[in-house]
Amino acid sequence: MTNLIRAQEVGKKRWFDFLCFYVCIAVLLTGCASSSNSADKIEKLWNKTVTPLMLEQVWKSDLSYDAANVLMLPLHYAFSDVGPIKYRQQFRDLMERHLQESTLLFDANTLRVSQFSYLISQYLVLAKRAEYWGDTERQLYSRLLTLVEFFWFYRIRYDVTFKYKFAGLAQRVDWKTRVTDTTPAHNRAVVDEEWFIMAIAADLVNIGLADEFGKGEVLSKVSISACQAIRKAGHFYKDGTWRFQPGVWSTHPDFIYAGNRDLNPDMQESVVKDVGIDTGHAHRFPLWLRSLAAGSSGDCQVFYLDAFSGFRKQFFNSVLVETALGTPFLNNFLDGTNGVYRYQYSTLGKSQGYWPYSMSGFLVHGWYVFLGGEELDSVYSALDSLLSSVSPLPAEFVGPISSRPRYSLLSQEDYWRNGFADLHITLAQQMVVQLTGVEG
Repeated sequence: MTNLIRAQEVGKKRWFDFLCFYVCIAVLLTGCASSSNSADKIEKLWNKTVTPLMLEQVWKSDLSYDAANVLMLPLHYAFSDVGPIKYRQQFRDLMERHLQESTLLFDANTLRVSQFSYLISQYLVLAKRAEYWGDTERQLYSRLLTLVEFFWFYRIRYDVTFKYKFAGLAQRVDWKTRVTDTTPAHNRAVVDEEWFIMAIAADLVNIGLADEFGKGEVLSKVSISACQAIRKAGHFYKDGTWRFQPGVWSTHPDFIYAGNRDLNPDMQESVVKDVGIDTGHAHRFPLWLRSLAAGSSGDCQVFYLDAFSGFRKQFFNSVLVETALGTPFLNNFLDGTNGVYRYQYSTLGKSQGYWPYSMSGFLVHGWYVFLGGEELDSVYSALDSLLSSVSPLPAEFVGPISSRPRYSLLSQEDYWRNGFADLHITLAQQMVVQLTGVEG
């Protein structure tokens, strides 16, 4: 009898072991199938969006600003552990064409030049790390060294009132972060072009070839002055959050209606004294701070890492909100204010502007994904469900329609329907948890 009971127990154990084995196999196969499905989906969307876009001369004036923005996440995916090698080649082909068909200052608009050049410097960082380096990359590196040196030390710039003249961005950034009282206050605001050049310089330091081109000292000077300026103008709060130049934009025409919670034709000015930068521009900070940290050492690197952590905390504490239905939205300003932005802006029209939450689309086409972490994983899962839903997309994600000309694939309405938004969300889901530490 005892032997029979033992035999039954052994039989049950074997059955249980077999069951566990097959469950494990099923889970693995499901995971493989899910991974395969994601790869197939990405390839299909990539071929509809990224591939045709990169066949264009995306550095041209009508494309460079938007292209540099929407290609950043695909670029990082191409060089990630899960990105196919063939996508890297597409980016190299684009960079080779850019070298052959354009010049150093390929656009009269220096913001567009600096933003697209940051896409190039990020490509170079990723290519060097992946040992995907050759003559094309060396030429681009040399070109960017020249660009940084010229913009930072030599190109004549003025303040917004044209009262002060500066020899290069170095003098202007130093002045902006040293003075404490200007009229208007936003006269001392460090702007995107300056951030881009500082981030590009940090990328070039990170790659580590400047001495070979005789420009090591140049980059060292840029790095030192950038660190000093950002330290002066950034502000850490008691809760560990970090904001850059809080309140400096408060009386700018784009910000003077920030205290209004509704968009209407009879709106009066309502200044928020300590207002943060708008979340439509602030989406660049996660990647800028990553670049600056990876291209620094010692106290400056510690500062940038702390600033990144503080910005991340500010984003989750004050910017990202979730509705009762689980839909993630963004408040309009980095301090958590959710009022009207750019009321009656030239490309938006009379009585138009960004109403509360209407910059939420930057969760998808912006660079907030580079904040990384599991918290954002659930955000992009929710966005995936939202985009897949039969319900209409909330207007807050598209925002007010701008009259600024855009390439067809990147127009505000088409972006959400043609596969680009779907691609960005899918890539974010693949990468966001991996984007934790800052790699040097």
